[in-house]
This record gives sequence, C-alpha cells and structure tokens, in this order.
Amino acid sequence: MRIAFLMDPIERVLVDKDTTFALMLEAQRRGHEIYTLGPHELRASGGTVLAVLHPTRVERTAPPLHAVVGPGASHDLADIDVFFIRTDPPFDAQYLYVTLLLEVVRDRVLVVNDPRGLRDANEKLYALHFPSVTPRTIVTAREHDIREFLEAIGTIGVIKPLDGAGGRGIMVLDPNDRNFRSIIETTTNEGRCFCMVQEYLPAVRKGDKRVLLLDGEPLGAILRVP
Repeated sequence: MRIAFLMDPIERVLVDKDTTFALMLEAQRRGHEIYTLGPHELRASGGTVLAVLHPTRVERTAPPLHAVVGPGASHDLADIDVFFIRTDPPFDAQYLYVTLLLEVVRDRVLVVNDPRGLRDANEKLYALHFPSVTPRTIVTAREHDIREFLEAIGTIGVIKPLDGAGGRGIMVLDPNDRNFRSIIETTTNEGRCFCMVQEYLPAVRKGDKRVLLLDGEPLGAILRVP
C-alpha cells in the first residue's frame, strides 16, 4: 500500500517514544511505501485534495540517521491507500482546516483518525461526556465563574488551555496566589478564550495511568508521573 503520514518535522521525533515513528517502522517492515508531509503541503483544487508527498525511509537509530526523506512530488490524495493525521496538538484553526480539507476525500481514501472524529472527540472537552469518572470540572472564559467554582469545591484547582497537550500550559490555581488573576488572564487571553478548570487531585503526584485498548481489550498501561 501507499501510506502517507501528515506529521510534525520528522527530524524532531523521539525514535524510542514516538508512536508515529513506530507505525512507520512497522509499515515499512511489511513492505508498504511510506510518504511524509507537513500541513502546509496540502492544497485543494475543486473537488480534489493534493499533497506534496516525500518518499521516506526510516530506521531505529540515532538522529539524524533515523530518516531519509526524498524530494517531494504532488499527488492526488485519492491515489493514496491510507492517510494518517499525526500532527501534535494544539488543535488550533490550522488543525481544524486540515480536517475540513480531508473531508473532501474521506470517502475515497482511508483517513486515520477520521476527520470528524478528531473534531468531535476534542482532546479536553470530550471528557465532559463522562462526569462520573472525572474530577469536578468547569469550562469557561470568565474569572468570576472560576472563583465561584473553586469556592464551591473548597480546594485548589488546575487550569488548562483547551488546545494544549503533554502538560503544556497547565498550572495550579489557588485563589490565595498573588498571580491568580494573571494566570486566568493569560490562559483565557483576557476572557476571550475558553479554558478548563478542574479540582486538584493530590494523588496526581504519584502519576496517572494511560490504558491502551485494542477493540476493547487492554494491551498495557503507561504510568505518567508529572
């Protein structure tokens, strides 16, 4: 098959940890053709989505020898068998536009993950569907709401930007902190952007577990210690 990976610059991947790199290694081992591209190398014309695809070879070795990337050439995405969306968050306007462009070809090429799924299952907001198994949570852009929430739960909280990942921008939120208002203003862009605030769970110091499932069956778990 011909498999394309929309991804962040391959020279920055962590060879032993990056799941995109692991997928590429396995696809290559099975004899498939691998291509890479960045979001800026997509374009749409009429009912067609085109991409500048770079043939790529990968090896589990130390950078910069881990990847050999060839010159790019323009391809119709309908001619690709599988198209992986593997860019890291933030889920910003550019990320949104990429998913909308790929809607044009989603019935002609297997896009993983499905563009609609990426939009509907937001990195942070999808958790709102499961309040019984999540910390007490509020999503808002207003400082007043955040103060009321922390008073109601009677403990400190954590504030998170909605478009981040990997712990970026997450801060402890204590009403007694002299920087309390500044933290909220920074995270919400002075009340113009939503943020998520949750109660602080002291057990997080021991880490949280990310469980990996395949078709409902557990494959393993990763302990993530802050």
